[in-house]
Amino acid sequence: MKTPNLRRLAADPRHQARLAAMRADLDAGMKEQGDAGRVFETPRLLPAEPAR
Repeated sequence: MKTPNLRRLAADPRHQARLAAMRADLDAGMKEQGDAGRVFETPRLLPAEPAR
């Protein structure tokens, strides 16, 4: 189901510079903390919610 009042701002060219800066900040913070971004456990999928 598509929500009509939502837009994916990350896909908007007007936000590309800010998105790149945020990604760089995240990468720098992860490197500083020694976080390689690895998943050490098998992700557990949650059951789907019943339709309302």
